[in-house]
Amino acid sequence: MPKKIKFIFVGKIKKRFWKEVEGFYEKRLSPWFVIQKIIIKDGDSSLCIEDRVRIESDRILKKVQSNDILICLDEMGKMFSSGQFAKKLTKWIESPGKVPCFAVGGPYGIHDTLKKRSDFLMSLSPMTFPHEMARIILLEQIYRAKQILNNAPYHH
Repeated sequence: MPKKIKFIFVGKIKKRFWKEVEGFYEKRLSPWFVIQKIIIKDGDSSLCIEDRVRIESDRILKKVQSNDILICLDEMGKMFSSGQFAKKLTKWIESPGKVPCFAVGGPYGIHDTLKKRSDFLMSLSPMTFPHEMARIILLEQIYRAKQILNNAPYHH
């Protein structure tokens, strides 16, 4: 039976090619996971960056449930190799009564209040990516982790 996995993303993807790639990986993950994807409205672009990030982070927090293991993407978070991530993902997925919940902020990241509430801060790379690409990389790495755990050749 597929396990539940949750994603909270800030902003709709506007470019068709990003939507297609996101759909591609969501479909690839569907044999293993029931995916819940929540899209949070972007903060008002007329606001200063600090206020925009705070508002977006507050909106994310309102969607987090008590049984969620909140994993926030942040440049200061822990980095993993794909193999290490596969092991960590297994622990999150197998936590009884818990749901891994990955949160990806908007273009300016996440507010300290969200970082403090998170159960885990994770970084995809020391490089900076557009937030649409970060979403895709996250989905691909979850797919790769499942392939590693299944000893499938994809990882090679």
